[in-house]
Amino acid sequence: MWFAVAVFSSASGATLAQRPPLPQVGICGLLGLLFVAFGYLKVFRSWLYAIPLHWLVAVHISRFVGAYFLILYHRNELPFAFAVLGGCGDISTSCICYCVSSTALPFAGHATCDLLDLEYIGFSRHNIRGDDGNMTCAPQP
Repeated sequence: MWFAVAVFSSASGATLAQRPPLPQVGICGLLGLLFVAFGYLKVFRSWLYAIPLHWLVAVHISRFVGAYFLILYHRNELPFAFAVLGGCGDISTSCICYCVSSTALPFAGHATCDLLDLEYIGFSRHNIRGDDGNMTCAPQP
């Protein structure tokens, strides 16, 4: 449903008229709704806990397309600061996510595989470790 709304709003040109900070406010509002739903709706919370953690990490495997940024930089179609740093960050995130999601470790229900560290890699685009210097996974005992 979210995808259909995004495609429709983009195809209709509605997103072109939005100027900052409106898109950011919308994203923060949706994130706030998710936090409220998680806190107050037991069915929603149990559904989220039922999702295997490696599926959430595997979504980031699609970031291998960062290699296309490097191709565009080689053609002088993207600047170095965006293409090379972003492309290398996306490729390294994709490789790490593939390794993490392809492990056969059963994860504990409330354990995290430090998704924030994986996002930190994507945002910094030049660091392969998070703030604490490692990525931790907690297998079930």
